[in-house]
Amino acid sequence: MDRSQALLALALAPALLSVVLAQYPAAGPPSNSYLPPAPGGGPKAPTASYGPPTGGPGPRPSGGGGNKPGGGGGESAEPEPYSFEYEVKDDATGTDFSRKESSDGNTVTGEYRVLLPDGRTQMVTYKADDASGFVADVKYEGEAIPGPPGPGAPGGGGGGGRPGGGYGPPAPGPAPGGPGGRPGGGGGGGGYQY
Repeated sequence: MDRSQALLALALAPALLSVVLAQYPAAGPPSNSYLPPAPGGGPKAPTASYGPPTGGPGPRPSGGGGNKPGGGGGESAEPEPYSFEYEVKDDATGTDFSRKESSDGNTVTGEYRVLLPDGRTQMVTYKADDASGFVADVKYEGEAIPGPPGPGAPGGGGGGGRPGGGYGPPAPGPAPGGPGGRPGGGGGGGGYQY
């Protein structure tokens, strides 16, 4: 393209632009208001009652939401007996816990066991009913084995959990209120880290 062709194109550009823009009507300024919904569109008015669930295969839940009359809306307002149990044991990660629970419809009884990071097993047996509420008995089996000192202050202070330590008693050290104004003097092997 030489110079004369470039000047001709530049001179014709406004005319060409006006021809193109003439094919489209001018849009007005934007509106800040919403229009009403089209007839038959928009939200539906709420109804006074709900019908049964529709669609989807599989069993329908019979209710839920508690063991008191009026709590579940199922076929029966009376508590239902149940029982279940499960166990998880994975030697690779050290995970070991279980739970058993049953109810006659009025009283719930159960137990759970969990292997703690310090090597002990915590066993909790419990009973719950309307008369006495929730009552638990907690016992421990085995000997606590504190883990190695973890990250933190010199001499330890890794507060529990794997691999930084355990829940055992703190290692001997300065009396509470020692250096740093913290119990154990700001560090100790095992125990809780403050």
